[in-house]
Amino acid sequence: MEERSPRTRVIAPGTNEVMVGASHVSYFAQFHVWFVAEPEFDKAGDKRIAHLSFQETEKFAV
Repeated sequence: MEERSPRTRVIAPGTNEVMVGASHVSYFAQFHVWFVAEPEFDKAGDKRIAHLSFQETEKFAV
């Protein structure tokens, strides 16, 4: 995720935040979600594609 610094979510374990310019930060965020629709699956040649829709439910404390 990329947002204006300071970040608003907890960083996922084993990752670090990276400053993007002087005013933004990029990082892998950790937060709770729930499915808003059933997963959909497609086949593209020899690959399988999963379509997932999530909604953020709550944040971990920063």
